[in-house]
Amino acid sequence: MFHPTVFDNLKVVLEGAVYDADFDNVIFVTGRNDLADLAAFHRSFQIEFCLADDVLIDPADKVMAYVKLKTSLADIASEQLEKSLTDHIGCTICITFKMRVREVVRETEAIDAILNEIWGNRPQISQQLMAPIDSGSRQWPPEQFEDTITLDFLRKIDEGNIQDMRDLLDHCFLSMKKLKELL
Repeated sequence: MFHPTVFDNLKVVLEGAVYDADFDNVIFVTGRNDLADLAAFHRSFQIEFCLADDVLIDPADKVMAYVKLKTSLADIASEQLEKSLTDHIGCTICITFKMRVREVVRETEAIDAILNEIWGNRPQISQQLMAPIDSGSRQWPPEQFEDTITLDFLRKIDEGNIQDMRDLLDHCFLSMKKLKELL
C-alpha cells in the first residue's frame, strides 16, 4: 500500500487551504504547478493567486503571491527507506510576492517594514528588481520596476507544522493587502 510522504501530506493541506480561501472569495487562484523533477529527483508544488478584488484589474496594479513547497531526493529516500539520509526529514516552503514599484528606495524599504511587522522578523526577506525594456523605447531609468519579494524560512517543515498552514496563509493574505496599499 502507498504511504504518503511528508511532502504529499503538506501539499494536500496547503492546496486545500488555498482553495478554501478561493472558494470564500478572499483570493483568486491563477495557476498551479505540481512537479516531479526526474533530472534532479525532487518534487515541488507551487500555487499562485491574487486578491479576489484584483482579478479584473491590470496586472501592474496588483500583488501576486506564489507559495512553493519543495522536497529533495534525500528527504524522499529517507522516508521510503526508513533510513536517515538527512538531518531532518521534511520540506521547505517559500513565499514570493510580485508587484511593481516606482520609487525604488522608499517603496522597497516600506515593503521590508510591512513584511517584518506582519511576519515578526522571522523569514529572510530578499527583493529583486527587474526593469522592463521595450524594444521600441529604451527609457532609463524606467518609470517602474517589477519587484520580486521572497520570504525564505530557512528551515524544513513536516507534519508537525500542518496546523501552521492556515496561519501562514492568513499572514500571506494580510501581506498582499498591505503591499497593495503601496501601489
